[in-house]
Amino acid sequence: MPDAGFYGMIGNIDANVGRMLEFLQRRGLADDTILIFLTDNGSTFGLREGRGFDAGMRGRKGSHYEGGHRVPCFIRWPAGDLAGGRDVDTLAAHLDLYPTLLELCQLERPAGPELHGRSLVPLLRGREVGWADRVLVVDSQRRELMEEGLNFSVMSRSWRLCSGDELYDLRSDPRQTTNLADRHPDVVEQLKGEYRRYWRSIAPMNETYVRIVLGHPAENPGRLTCHDWHTDNQGVPWHQSHVRSAFESNGFWAVDVSQAGRYRLELRRWPKEVGLPIDSPLPEDPWVADNRLRAPGKAIHPVQARVKLGRVEASAEVHPGELGAVFELELEAGPAELWTWLSDEDGRERGAYFVYVERL
Repeated sequence: MPDAGFYGMIGNIDANVGRMLEFLQRRGLADDTILIFLTDNGSTFGLREGRGFDAGMRGRKGSHYEGGHRVPCFIRWPAGDLAGGRDVDTLAAHLDLYPTLLELCQLERPAGPELHGRSLVPLLRGREVGWADRVLVVDSQRRELMEEGLNFSVMSRSWRLCSGDELYDLRSDPRQTTNLADRHPDVVEQLKGEYRRYWRSIAPMNETYVRIVLGHPAENPGRLTCHDWHTDNQGVPWHQSHVRSAFESNGFWAVDVSQAGRYRLELRRWPKEVGLPIDSPLPEDPWVADNRLRAPGKAIHPVQARVKLGRVEASAEVHPGELGAVFELELEAGPAELWTWLSDEDGRERGAYFVYVERL
């Protein structure tokens, strides 16, 4: 992304956070609102490219080094004695936010799985005394099924063990340039043991899908996007540029039909809000800085659409100018795979990038 677009996006976020704060002030809600700001990964830029700011850390977005996952987290709640102006440098993670909010709001935790996070309330209120060191694990894997020992970092207050054979002391080497594994084999073995314990805790769920619920009264109709496809080797069109370029791949959605009954499924090339027919191109957007997102969207010319959900299959002709292919199907309740196909005259196939599902 060009620098102007990148920094413009940051400026846009800053401006909109300011608008939200101004709204809360205007409505008299600012003091009684818990405001949390954080990001999901490190910067897409780094000093290796001679651009941007990486706070002296190694790596960038997607990396298991510190610059790939260490992010800011701001918490503000004046009425709860969290008014800002103080730094907390203790190791913490996203999984700590749930128990933190439970304690701040004095809520009873519902029954459920064991929590791996820890309430940060003592740290937020300046009571660090007695806060025991801990070990957290970060995985940086982008694949259908996680692989043990791939692209991970085991983190304690001072140490980072990266992918099993690189050990760094963050106190003296925040950029992670000097591997100390040979000098501290005891620390390596301790952190490897923590990683094995972590892996045993998540491995049973590695092949379990988090299913998208269809037909539930709380969200009916629902929208599915190709970003949530499951596929072994074709690749997932997770980026808007992939959709614009008519990326040729397919995968299935792991779904759970909440209630048996009649459902309406609409297969689309473009999302509804764009309002374009299934065979239409998408005009270039001159206001977008990223060339990939500004580029025109490629037209496809499907002549047939197919859908398969569990044991139910159907097909239909697709005609020029139609917004999408519509199916009404009787579906059974329960977990299933949802597949779609859009086929051109020459036999080229791709999945429908957007599918709208409504229980009638």
